[in-house]
Amino acid sequence: MSIPYTESTIANVRVGSGTFISYPFLTDGDTTTKVYNMACSQRASDYAANQVALDDTMSSATAAGVIALPFAADSSAYFVGDTGHAPIDGGMIEFTRTFANIPQPSRELVGTQAYNFPGWSASYSQKQLITITAASYTSPSNIVTLTTAVDHDMSAGGIIQLNMDYTLTGSSFVHYAQGRFRVVADISATQLSVDLGRVFGSQKTMTLNNAEMVDATYDNRPAASHVSTTMKETTYILPGVTSGVTTIADISVPPVFKVYNILAGVSTDTLKDGAHPTMPSKSDYLDMIDDKAQIVIESTLEKWRGNILKQNIKTIRAL
Repeated sequence: MSIPYTESTIANVRVGSGTFISYPFLTDGDTTTKVYNMACSQRASDYAANQVALDDTMSSATAAGVIALPFAADSSAYFVGDTGHAPIDGGMIEFTRTFANIPQPSRELVGTQAYNFPGWSASYSQKQLITITAASYTSPSNIVTLTTAVDHDMSAGGIIQLNMDYTLTGSSFVHYAQGRFRVVADISATQLSVDLGRVFGSQKTMTLNNAEMVDATYDNRPAASHVSTTMKETTYILPGVTSGVTTIADISVPPVFKVYNILAGVSTDTLKDGAHPTMPSKSDYLDMIDDKAQIVIESTLEKWRGNILKQNIKTIRAL
């Protein structure tokens, strides 16, 4: 009677077909971050959940807990777990063993959303209604040059309240631009340029039906909801590996933007300059608008894979 033979290696983790490397962030332009997915099998009675510790690197087959690596060792790939355990014939078990690089940080446009921006107060003064006699642009551009019937007395960085409807050559569609716009450049006494927020992709002549403006630089502006562009910044953190982060307790998420009333010691929705300004002050905030600064409106921290954490910071362009 022959003695049954059991191959000694079944007690160890073998990597077989179905193994692959994925690149989860190719669409974000990250071509270096890899996730190593190893299709593994082992005798069920020999499997132990602690064969490999989270955050161990795939620096060798021994470090990865397998007989042989199916691809080159990667000491910057960290163990993020065994998943998909399932029994198979012969008292064996199969599962997927995964190692992953810490993903590269990214920044991407999310889209637009409404946000309640702060307002400011100012003393009232009589305003001159100025007629706009012509408007033009040089494509491709979002900057429009306005010609005024009289001296406009505006400087770059000032704010105009604009009411303008126009058509473009080749179309009878009437476009309407209404609202507050910052002056991009003071070209001459009767010419200034503004960003209407629309990109003109082809060169056409603008014909004005009605167009007028007032200097709104020092006007009151109540806090109100406006639509602006939003961005998302994503950073990945592995405590104990990422510089400056030993444990999760070392991670802080950025606070959301608020206007702080220095005198009262509370948040407010009205910006102020003067002896008791807010933080930021009205002038500081107007500079932020000029600089197209992004302010934090949301921040989160969550688990990505294994012990690798994902920090998301959502920002919106100041208006």
